[in-house]
Amino acid sequence: MRIRQATVDDYPQLLKLKQEFFDWESGTDDRIDPSYRSHIGPRLGRDLRRDTCAYFVAQEGKELTAYAGMEVKKSGQEYRTRKYAYIFHLYAKNGHRGKGIGSQLLTACMAWARRQGLKEVHIKVHAFNKDAWRLYKKRFKDYLMTLIAKT
Repeated sequence: MRIRQATVDDYPQLLKLKQEFFDWESGTDDRIDPSYRSHIGPRLGRDLRRDTCAYFVAQEGKELTAYAGMEVKKSGQEYRTRKYAYIFHLYAKNGHRGKGIGSQLLTACMAWARRQGLKEVHIKVHAFNKDAWRLYKKRFKDYLMTLIAKT
């Protein structure tokens, strides 16, 4: 298995992975609009060409089995750190979870953030996703949690 930065040539396989992730997430979070699925392809096409966005993939043979997506964001006026990296997706296909792929993808994400001169990485995770929580707590020593609750 090889971890590498995605290119525009990865678009077809990466799109399928993103759609799998979207289907899973929209099935677990009723705030997500299912019609947004039609926007995934165009956005991915743009993201793969932006220098403020990066995707990393796990590749086994010719198959992409997992990915992480991230971008540079700007924080509000009240924070000293003006720019940070935001990991918006981390996903591995069934049969490829629990093998350390997520940890390797996070390593690639952190290295990319450092190369961009960023000192913070933000990530969002659902409270019920215990496996993701374990991974992030293990990988990130100093962290600030933000909770979003339904009223």
